[in-house]
Order: sequence, then structure tokens, then C-alpha cells
Amino acid sequence: MKVGIYCLDCLRENGLPNFRPLVVTVNDERFFEMTCSNGHQTLTIIQEPKHEILFELGMNALADGYPREAVNSFASCMENFYGFCINQVSLYKGVDRAALDAGWKYMAKQSERQLGAFVMLWLNYFGSAPKLLSEASRSFRNRVVHQGYIPRLDETLAFGDDIVACVASNLHDMKHHLDDDLDTIFISEFSARAFSQNQRVTTQSIPTTIGWAGLIQNEKVDLRARLIAIDKDKVTFQWPKF
Repeated sequence: MKVGIYCLDCLRENGLPNFRPLVVTVNDERFFEMTCSNGHQTLTIIQEPKHEILFELGMNALADGYPREAVNSFASCMENFYGFCINQVSLYKGVDRAALDAGWKYMAKQSERQLGAFVMLWLNYFGSAPKLLSEASRSFRNRVVHQGYIPRLDETLAFGDDIVACVASNLHDMKHHLDDDLDTIFISEFSARAFSQNQRVTTQSIPTTIGWAGLIQNEKVDLRARLIAIDKDKVTFQWPKF
């Protein structure tokens, strides 16, 4: 997936952004070292949490005609959202970072353990069970991931809709119990990534289908419309195909 990174040093110096972005391929860290056309060297971090990027990877795969890859990315988004909540809510509630990291090692590679930890986190802190994927969606995911099933577009979109519903519902739970501290949780996540570099970092936000701020404001998520928008962006920005 391609994104355009803009140089903020140009904005600071000239009062205007450099309208020639550097097109980069999204990586796991979401950090990008770049040199703009005016010679500024910067390290830029994408602010969005990883589960939002994974869902966007799925949408781009679907726009390119790869529904199996889209399902894999959507499923990874859901699992990463569990991990995000476990880590960030625990830190917010005062769990020591080193202790959390030590405990996470026991479940880092086992999604079922992470799901169990996510459910118990919700019961413990929010007093109710979280919204999880439907049985139909779990069965569909297993058919695609483990049995080699090639899904239709409508099936893939229905699976994506269930992911959106789960993430949105659980974010609303968090907003209800944490209020404005939910903003702090998301800001703390990308701030920690930025501070880990021990150098000056600029930050940039990119539009995503399941942006947390939009979801808690009940913005409608129309996956078919989003696919059309992604196709238009590829034509407008002439994204290279690699």
C-alpha cells in the first residue's frame, strides 16, 4: 500500500507545504526516512494505530481484486485491535510497562490467548463482555485462511462490515468509560513509538476506513464507497504498482 509523505520542514521554513509528496510503501514500524525535493532529511511517523493500517491494507487488496488477501488483512486487523486494547488499557490503568511486556510474551504468538485476555480485560475494567466476531464470520475466516477458500466480493465485504461493527462497538464502550482519556490512549500509543527513536520525529496522519475518531462519532462506514474512493486515489496520485 502506498502513501504520500509530506515534508513538514518545508512548511516551517516557507509557510507552505511541499506539494510534491514522497510516495512510500507502508511498513510494519510506520516510520519513513525521507529526503524531500528541497533537501530536507526527516524521519516521519504515521500516527494511525496498526489495526487501522491493516484494515486499509485489506481494502487496498480488495480494490486490486485480491479478496483472499483482503480477508487475511481484515482478520489481522481484528487480532491486532485485541492486542492494542490489552496493552493500551493496561498501561492506562497503571500496569508497569516491563511487567506488561513480560506477560505479553506468553500470548504474543497465540491468538486464542490474546482473545481470552481481551475478553477478561473488558469484563474486569468495563463490567461487560466485548463485542466479538459472529460465529459466521469466524467460520468464514477459517475457511479462507486455513482451507484455501476463495471468497466472493460480497462475502469479503460482509466480513469487513463485521470487523467494523466490532471495532466501533468496543471503541464506544471505551469512550463511555474513559471519556476524553480515550484520546490520550491513542495519542500515547504513537507518542511512545516516536520517542523510541531518540531523535526528532515529525508525525503525519493518513485517512483510514476505520479511523477511531470517526467511529466514536458514529460516522457511517460504507466499504463499497471506500473501494471507489481508493480506486480514484490511485488514478489521481498515479501510485506506482509495487
